Amino acid sequence: MYELDAVVEQVGFLSIIGAENAVDLGHITLTDAVYDGEKIVTPAVLSKGYCVDVMWTIAPPADLIKYEVFPKASKHVFSES
Repeated sequence: MYELDAVVEQVGFLSIIGAENAVDLGHITLTDAVYDGEKIVTPAVLSKGYCVDVMWTIAPPADLIKYEVFPKASKHVFSES
């Protein structure tokens, strides 16, 4: 039912029941660029996938479960306060 690209670009995560907050992270930097002064020696390496962090109040829709990841070192977290 939900294809990730369509949800991000057309529907928007916050219109999905149970999505309380969403942060568009784009392509995550996997390896930082290497600079010599202002000159880029090695460009940054970006993730192939497009990333969105969603805070759910209930389990996400079954069609989105296949996109769910649990990284060891997150690039974004929601505050628990």
